[in-house]
Amino acid sequence: MSQGPRVPSGPGIFILEVMKKVVILIDGFNVYHALQKDQRLHKYKWLDYYKLSKCYITSKDQIVDIYYFTAFVHWNPRKIEKHKIYLKALSMVGVKAVFGKFKDKDHKCRICGKEYSTFEEKQTDVNIAITLFRLAVSNDFEVAILISGDSDLVPAIEAIKKLFRINK
Repeated sequence: MSQGPRVPSGPGIFILEVMKKVVILIDGFNVYHALQKDQRLHKYKWLDYYKLSKCYITSKDQIVDIYYFTAFVHWNPRKIEKHKIYLKALSMVGVKAVFGKFKDKDHKCRICGKEYSTFEEKQTDVNIAITLFRLAVSNDFEVAILISGDSDLVPAIEAIKKLFRINK
């Protein structure tokens, strides 16, 4: 832990403030789809994740990195351009994009039996787990905050907590 300044706590008494190194990991598609579900939340799709991250920490903490996990929807050039603009804005406040990809996936309709193609987002969960593990091995944080509603990440988080004896 990094040590912050000494803060006076009374006559001749000083308390040593402890600054915690914090990393933020954001499951971009998970957040996007949660916001997409409710029309009232659409205005938050262009979230400033740096400002949001500051809401999760105290003034004694230091954000060392913010990672935003995403992928380009390769079948829609207009959405790719908008996504690139958003990622550029995020990068200007220090947010680092980590890319997965979309994979074409064939499905068969359960009702009519007709086959159709769709897309499936891949690698985000693995990218989050690997990044979190790499940061833990490098001792790059005391606190990691994951913004996601994806329960697939629970085993990776539990393994990291156990391997690195993290209590919370």
